[in-house]
Parts: sequence; C-alpha cells; structure tokens
Amino acid sequence: MHVYYEFETNIPSNHQVILQLPDDIPTGRAEIAVIYEMNQVSNDLSNSKTLVDFLGAGKKYQRFSSKSEIGNFISENREMWEN
Repeated sequence: MHVYYEFETNIPSNHQVILQLPDDIPTGRAEIAVIYEMNQVSNDLSNSKTLVDFLGAGKKYQRFSSKSEIGNFISENREMWEN
C-alpha cells in the first residue's frame, strides 16, 4: 500500500531543502515530488535550468496548472501505485 505525505516549505536561495520525516514513516524506497509555482514562463529555455533538465530528459514529467489538478492526478494514479 502506498501512503501520501504532504507538507509545505520555502526554498532558500541555496536551493537546498532538508527533509525530516515523521518517525512512523518506515525506512526503504520512496518517491519524492517537487511541486512549485511558475510565475513566469520564458519562451527561450536555452539558457535556463528546468525541472525537466534536473530530472533528466528521459524521465516522466507533467505540468499542472493548479493544486487541485495535482490532487486529481494523485487520486487517479493511487490504484496503480497500490498494485
């Protein structure tokens, strides 16, 4: 069974986030997603570092326009995760 855990944080200028999970979350494999607001989208991405670049071009990546879309995506995929 997969369980979803969510919290909010601020990303500092050094772009490093230290994550401390509750003790009741078991050790082992986990997936971590970063969800953030894009205030301005540049048409010229040639010199910018995007999340796609960070994750790698071959990785699955999907943009969402609202927090409710993210919630819907998670709900729709929850059955797949539990199998």
